[in-house]
Amino acid sequence: MAKRNKKMITVFMTGISICLLLFISLQTSIITTQVRKTTTNQYIELCRQIVKARADEINSWNKIYVNDLRIFTDNPVIKSGDVEMIKSWINEHRAMKNNLFANSFFCDITGNTYQFGPESSTYVADRSYYKAIMENGVDTYIADPIFSRAISSYVIMIARAAKDSKGKTFGFFAGSVRPDTISVIVNSIKLGEKGRAFILAGDGTVLAHWDTEKIMKANFLTDQYKDTQGLSDIAKSMISGKSSFDYYHNEHGKMLVVFEPIKETSWALGIEVPVSQINQASRLVIITIVFLSFFIIVALLTFSIVSISRIVKPLRVVESTIIGIAQGDADLTKRVDVVRDDEIGRLVDGFNLFAEKLQTIVGNVMKSKNRLAAVEVDLKQSVENTGCSITEILFNIESVSHLIETQSEGVEETVGAVTKIAQNIKSLENMIQNQAAGVAEASASVEEMIGNINSVDSSIVKMATEFSQLANEARKGIDKQSDVNETIRTIASQSEMLQEANAAIAGIASQTNMLAMNAAIEAAHAGDAGRGFSVVADEIRKLSETSSEQSKTIGEELNKIITALESVVISSQDSEETFNSLSVRLMQTDEIMHLLREAMIEQQTGSKQILSALQTMNESTHEVRSASAEMASGNKSILEEIKILQDSTTIIKDSINEMTEGARTINETGAQLHSISKEVSDSIKEIGKQIDLFKV
Repeated sequence: MAKRNKKMITVFMTGISICLLLFISLQTSIITTQVRKTTTNQYIELCRQIVKARADEINSWNKIYVNDLRIFTDNPVIKSGDVEMIKSWINEHRAMKNNLFANSFFCDITGNTYQFGPESSTYVADRSYYKAIMENGVDTYIADPIFSRAISSYVIMIARAAKDSKGKTFGFFAGSVRPDTISVIVNSIKLGEKGRAFILAGDGTVLAHWDTEKIMKANFLTDQYKDTQGLSDIAKSMISGKSSFDYYHNEHGKMLVVFEPIKETSWALGIEVPVSQINQASRLVIITIVFLSFFIIVALLTFSIVSISRIVKPLRVVESTIIGIAQGDADLTKRVDVVRDDEIGRLVDGFNLFAEKLQTIVGNVMKSKNRLAAVEVDLKQSVENTGCSITEILFNIESVSHLIETQSEGVEETVGAVTKIAQNIKSLENMIQNQAAGVAEASASVEEMIGNINSVDSSIVKMATEFSQLANEARKGIDKQSDVNETIRTIASQSEMLQEANAAIAGIASQTNMLAMNAAIEAAHAGDAGRGFSVVADEIRKLSETSSEQSKTIGEELNKIITALESVVISSQDSEETFNSLSVRLMQTDEIMHLLREAMIEQQTGSKQILSALQTMNESTHEVRSASAEMASGNKSILEEIKILQDSTTIIKDSINEMTEGARTINETGAQLHSISKEVSDSIKEIGKQIDLFKV
C-alpha cells in the first residue's frame, strides 16, 4: 500500500513538473517572440526616423551646393546670353570659385567647358547632366558619381542652367563634389554597436560606406558576394525610390536594412543593423525568465509534496473500505465509516451517497434485465419478418427496373424514327424551295415572252397598215401615170420601213426561240411537274421557227419589191406591169401578215394559259411549303415531347437504381440487425449474470 501511495505521489509530482515546464516554455516563447517583435519594430521605426532625417540633411547640403551656383547664373553678364562676354567674365573672376567644389566651369550649348580653375577644358555633351539641362530642359541637376576627365577623380556633378533675359537656356554652370564630402555625413551615422549607414547611387554603385574600400568600387545591384543573399534585391528597391526596409544574409548573419530615397537625386540612404544586435534585449529577457521559472518550479514542488503527504494519510482509510466492498460479494449495502469536516470527509460522504445511488440503480437494472429478456424474443421475430419483406421489395424493384429498361429502349427507337422523319421533311422543304424558284423563273420567262409577242403583234398590225397604203398607192399609180415618180419614192420609203419591221420580226422570232429553249430546260429541271409545260414550250419553239421562216420570206419579197422599184426608175415604160405585179405581191404579203397575226394571237393565248398554269403551280408550291413548315413544326414538338419522355425515363431509371441500392443496403442492414439482435441477446444474458452477482 505504501509503495502504491509513493508511486501515485511520484506520478502526480512528475505531471505537475511537466505541466509547469510546458507552461513556462510556452510563456517564454511567447514573451520572447513579442519582445523580439517589439524590439525589431522599435529598431525599424528608429532607423526610419534617422534615415529620413539624414536623407533630408544630405538633400539640404545638395541644395546648398546648387544655391552656391546662383552666384554665377544670376549675374547680369550671364543674363546677356553672350558666350564670349561670359568667357571674359570668367577669366576676370576666377577668384569667385567656391572651395567646396573640386572644380567649377561653364558649359555652352556645344558641350565645351570653360574652367574657373587651372583644369583643362573638356567636352561634356555625352554627360548625363548636359543632357538633363540642355536636352530635357531641367533647371538644376545632381548627377550620379562619374570619373572627371578634368581632375582625374570620381566626383558628383551639380549643375544649374544659365538663362538669358528672355528665360532661354544657352548653357549651364557646374561644380564637382568629391564623394568623400558625403562620406563624412554617412560615417557620423551610428546605431548601437554595429549599426552603420551607406548611400547607393542610381545605378547601384556605393557612393558612401563605412568600408572605404567599397566607395565607387562596389555595386550592390550587380556585384555577387560570397555568402551574401538578398543584397541585390534590396539595392533594386533602394534605387527604385521606395521608402521601406528588408533583410539580407551575409557571413555575419541576418542583416536589417532600412532605406530612404534622397530627394532631387537618384540616390538612396540606408542603415544596416545586424539582427543579432536587435535580439540582445530579448536574450536578457529569456535568461531572466528561465531563472525565475526554475525558482518557481522548485518552490511549487516542495509545497506540493508536503500538501500531498497530509492529504494521502486519511485517504488510506477510505481506500481500505472501498477495497473491502470491491473484494467481497459485491455487497452494495456497505458504507465507509470515516467522519471528517474537510475535503476528505466530503469525499467519503460523496462515496456513501454514490454507493446508495448505485444500489438503487443496480436494483432497477435487475428489473430491466427481466423485461429485456422478453423484448429480445419480439426483436428477433421482427428482424426475421423485416428480412422477408425486404427480399420481396427487391424482387418487385427488379421487375420494375426491367420494364423501365424496355420502355427506355422503345423511347430511343422512337427518337431515331422521329429524327429521320425530321431529316426527310427538311429534304422535302429544300426540294419545294428549288421547285418554287424554278416556277418563279418560268413565270418570268413566259411573261417576258408574252411581252415580246405583243410587240410582234403591234409590228404586224403596223405592217398591215403599211401594206394597205402601198396597195392604194399602187392603184393610184396605175391610174395616175404622171405621178409615178413621186409614188415610186413613197414606195421606196415605205419599203425601208418594211425592212426594219421585218428585222424586228426576225429578232422577236429569235428571242421567242431562246425563251422556248429556256422554258424546255426549266421544264426538264421540274421533272414530272414540268412535263406539260415542256409540251407548251416545244409548241412555242415551233411557232418561233415558223415566224423566222415567214420573216425570211417577207425579206425576200421586200428585196424583190425594191428591185422592181429600181426597174421602174430605169424603165418607166414597164411601170404598169410592175405596179400590177406589185399589187399581186402586196396582196400575198397581206395574206401572210394576216396568217402571221393569227399565229401570234394563238401563241399569245397559249402563253397566257402557260402563265396561268405556272401561277397555279406557284400557289400549290406555296401551299406545299406551308404544309411542310407545319409538318416540321409538329415534328419539332414531337421531338421535344419525346425528349421530355426520355428525360423522365432516365430519371425513373436512376430512381429505380437508387431504390435498388437502398433496398440492398436495407437488406444488408437487416442481416446486420439480425446479427446485432443475436449479440444483444447474448449481451442481455451476460448482463443478467453480472447483475446477479450484486447484493441489494
